[in-house]
Amino acid sequence: MVPDINFHIEGDRFTIPRSMWFEKVGSQCVAKFMHHPGRMMWILGLNFFNKYYSVFDYESNSIGF
Repeated sequence: MVPDINFHIEGDRFTIPRSMWFEKVGSQCVAKFMHHPGRMMWILGLNFFNKYYSVFDYESNSIGF
């Protein structure tokens, strides 16, 4: 069984249930995450932003969840 994924950001825990990041397409399993080639970071993307309300503060260059 594929587990839920938990992210810890600034001391808060954010859970993405497996149904939002994992999909079975025919006989293949597909993980719906992206990363930027050549960088040591992951892009949270729609799997994260569809579950959590997000506020983009351009004046202070920050994001709140």
